[in-house]
Parts: sequence; C-alpha cells; structure tokens
Amino acid sequence: MIQRIQSIFLLIVAALMITLIFMPLASFNTANASFEFMSYGVVSLGEPSFTAVTTWSLTTLLSLSGILAFISIFFYKKRPLQIRCCQFNFLLILAFYLVFFIYWWTIQNDLAAQSIALEASLTMPIAALILDYLAMKKIKQDDDLVKSMDRIR
Repeated sequence: MIQRIQSIFLLIVAALMITLIFMPLASFNTANASFEFMSYGVVSLGEPSFTAVTTWSLTTLLSLSGILAFISIFFYKKRPLQIRCCQFNFLLILAFYLVFFIYWWTIQNDLAAQSIALEASLTMPIAALILDYLAMKKIKQDDDLVKSMDRIR
C-alpha cells in the first residue's frame, strides 16, 4: 500500500494541507495595527491580541483536503474510487484558493491596509495540486495495467 508512489504523493498532499492550517497566509499593516491572516481568521499582532475576522471556511477546506488525501491512500484496491477522491481533492484545493482570494480582497478593503504581503506558505497548495495530479496519473496507470493483465487471460 505505502510502497506505491501515488500513496507517497497522497501522504505528502495530506501533510501539506494539514500543516497549512497552522501557518500564516498573508499579513496586513494598517496605520494603527498589524494583522496576520491565518486559515482560521485575521489576528492582530498587537499587545491585546484579538481576532478581527474569522475565516473558518478556509480551515474546513484545508482539513477536508488533508483528510481526503489521507483516506484515499487506503482505497488502493478500488482504483476508480481512489481517482474520484483525488479529483474531488483537486477541486477542494482550487476552492481553497478561490475562497482565500475572496477573503483576502474583502479584508484588505475593510481594514484599509496600507501594505499587504502574501506569505510563502501559499505555495504549499500549488505543490499539493501537482502531487495530487501525479497521484491521479499513477493510479490511472495502475488501473490500465490491471485491465491489460485481465485481457491476456
């Protein structure tokens, strides 16, 4: 099960998406305070730390994506289902980017941010997308190989 390269790809996807929950995604600086955009909300960095905006939908998307990638590892005997799980996970990661940029755009306007910086951690879902695609491709190759072996008999 874990010897297959697609299982390793999916395990890395799960690790990337779960780790991203705890990493900053962006930072905003206003005239009065500095804010950090985490997956669960926008948190002020000042002495009385508070959450300015909650963004639990991002945390939910990241959690679902990580859990689905991990669970799909165990569907190695049901390759069509494993491919469907990978396709759905691909859509979840794209939905994360869509929701993130919607939040990012509205929050920067609401806070009247003077300077905005996207963090390097936003490249992790891109790596997860690539690994998820590679896993789908390898699962498809395994499925084709099994089907070709059935024809020979």
